[in-house]
Amino acid sequence: MSDWPSLHESVVRDFAAAWAEPDPRAFDALLAEDVELVQPLLAACTGKRRWQGELERLLDFVPDLRSTVLSWSGRAEILFIEHRLEATIGSGSVRVPAVDKLWLTEAGLIARRHAYFDPQPFTQRVVQHPGYWLPWWRSGLGPLLGRRRLPGFTR
Repeated sequence: MSDWPSLHESVVRDFAAAWAEPDPRAFDALLAEDVELVQPLLAACTGKRRWQGELERLLDFVPDLRSTVLSWSGRAEILFIEHRLEATIGSGSVRVPAVDKLWLTEAGLIARRHAYFDPQPFTQRVVQHPGYWLPWWRSGLGPLLGRRRLPGFTR
């Protein structure tokens, strides 16, 4: 039987540290190899390697994206983390409240994550700044996600 409260505290601490200095490998110690990740703006994916690619794509487009943990609650293998995403797009910052629901293994790894937030403030900011349209499309974050499969478009 796992010590769930200690695991929760450890995961929250590591989650906060990863979002304080995000990079494609920042979450590696938290994720099970076959982790399932579902989130707005990015493609749903399975596995650390796919997540690294999605996060790299996101950080290439919004390099100053950070998140601050506001609160959390857990019970057994389920952990909820409330946090605030923040990034600069155009001439100002965007702040969006988010909640991640995490399913943990007994070893304290994230087996599955569903992130919940309204992506509209991010997309609205991009739409208001035409200089971001082409980079947004090229990043794979914008509309028509199927374009990632077009010949010559790799990331």
